Order: sequence, then C-alpha cells, then structure tokens
Amino acid sequence: TCAIGNSGKELTIKANELLIIFYKEKAKLKKGASELLKYLEEKGVKMCIASASATDLIELALESCGIKKYFSKVFSCREIGKGKDCPDIYLTALEYLGTPLESTWVFEDSFVALDTASRIGLHRVGIFDENNFDNDKSERISDIYVADGEGLDKVIV
Repeated sequence: TCAIGNSGKELTIKANELLIIFYKEKAKLKKGASELLKYLEEKGVKMCIASASATDLIELALESCGIKKYFSKVFSCREIGKGKDCPDIYLTALEYLGTPLESTWVFEDSFVALDTASRIGLHRVGIFDENNFDNDKSERISDIYVADGEGLDKVIV
C-alpha cells in the first residue's frame, strides 16, 4: 500500500510533492549535456526551453543541475494551452528567440514532439530515453540522434 491521501485533492498534493522531489533532487543531466551547453553559449547560440512539464518544475531542475544560466526563458505547454502534438509551443519559442526556422534546432526525447517539430520544418536532435517506447521512431525522424550510451556532446561539430 501507499499513503496517497483520502481524496483527489490529497492525491494531487502528494503527486506534486513527489514531482518536486524528483525535479529538485533526482533529475540528472544527460551525458555530454554540460559540454554541449557550454559550447553553444560560447558560440552565442540563443537557447530556451519548451517543455510539457510545469515551468516551476523545470526551473527546479535547471537550478539543481546548475544549467539555468544557459536558458533565457522556459515555456510550458500548460501556459500555451496545447501539448507537443501541436506546434504552438515551438512556434512561441521560435518567435521569442527571433531565429529563422531553418537554423533553429529542437532537442527532444519524445517521438510525438519530434514529429510535430518535423511537420513545421524545425531541425531535430532526437535523444534516447529509456522511459520512452518509440526510440526507434525517434531515431528515424531525427536529423541527428543521440543513441543509448552516447553523449549530447556528439552534436558538437
């Protein structure tokens, strides 16, 4: 058994507490992420985050991983009002960055998100994630794919 509360409200509170613990204490950077972010910053690349997770949780993870300084803004599907199966979050981030579509890259570990980015013409770096079941599809739809065991620094050319 698990003590998760006696009502929907108590369950929501407990779930939020668990998410906060995860994003603050357990979320870890993918291999090579620090090197890639430092490289991109040195090259003057503008970076923001477009996430399906809540902004406050992403902010916690960025702080705990020590990489908040690399990102100028965090966008959440919750704020946009649509999931990553719709292009809205990417279009919002693109407008914010002010970068041309043809030179903007999306880094994703979700096939649905990669597919959406593909449909609007964004370049895509797919990232293997052991918790996703569509990694093979993600690899096929990506311009660059970071496979299991590889690091994100693979993207540095």
